[in-house]
Amino acid sequence: MPRWTAPPAIVAEELVGVPDALLTALHPGQPAPGIAVASALARSLAPAEHSATAPSWLLPEQERSFRRVLAALHRHGGALLADPVGSGKTYVALAVAAALNRGSTACLVPATLRAQWEATAARLRIPVTLSSHEQISRGRLPGGTRGLVIIDESHHFRTGHTQRYPHLAPWLVGRPVLLVTATPIVNRPSDLSRQLLLGVRDNALAMDGILSIRAMLAAGCPGSALGQIVVEGEAVAEHRPRRVHRSSKPTAAECLEAARLIEMLNRLRLSHCRPIATLIRGVLLRAAGSSPAALSGALRRYRRLLLHARDALQAGQAIDR
Repeated sequence: MPRWTAPPAIVAEELVGVPDALLTALHPGQPAPGIAVASALARSLAPAEHSATAPSWLLPEQERSFRRVLAALHRHGGALLADPVGSGKTYVALAVAAALNRGSTACLVPATLRAQWEATAARLRIPVTLSSHEQISRGRLPGGTRGLVIIDESHHFRTGHTQRYPHLAPWLVGRPVLLVTATPIVNRPSDLSRQLLLGVRDNALAMDGILSIRAMLAAGCPGSALGQIVVEGEAVAEHRPRRVHRSSKPTAAECLEAARLIEMLNRLRLSHCRPIATLIRGVLLRAAGSSPAALSGALRRYRRLLLHARDALQAGQAIDR
């Protein structure tokens, strides 16, 4: 039986330095045309996409967001879906829930959108447990769920000074989080960092050269690596999904009604401060572009804000913006 002999020991004096250590790990492939090399380099710079197959009820325009969100959740534990208004973010989020969760998925949504989420999830046969932002403000969080948590209109959690934020943040520890909003930044870049930190670590992008997401956004210099966790499709109207229950074009009467509605919104004064008035008008117009129900909800919220300001002034308390 042959005896095993140990290999000769290597001493430091026998080690040989190499001019470029990276070359010892790289192995050149077959020669390729320049355009193919440039294309491969461009693809390597794009955000990662998961290989999962999208459900059949997703539109082709939604599949890339679906794959990128899955990749971000698998790598970082959190993602923010910021596709434009009307692009079907609810469907993309529910597709992600179907891919990751076997049981019921916790969905935290504004009270005004609860019925919409419930109907959509039931139609797609995806089990969800719904809870409103208002319930979270009172410390009531959904029980009986595991895994992924979806937070719709996540810009409502852009500040840590509200009651809902400290109620929610500890509950999310250890769970993947999908934030959904078309307006991730409302006033300042720090709005985005507070939302992201509900689901990802502050140093989640350290391998991409960003040591702190909070510090990067506070400095107002967001890096391209942010695209690894913030998924935003192209805001091109003709690429947005359309409702399938209607094939005819809007009638002349509907076009006149839409024009009348926009004219009425433009006549509103909204604020003594012009920038604030422009901001509020933009919110109302985006809501009008989403649906009549969304516009109605936005107007109700604005009316409550005005009534609150009136009551504060009558009590001798001046409020800021």
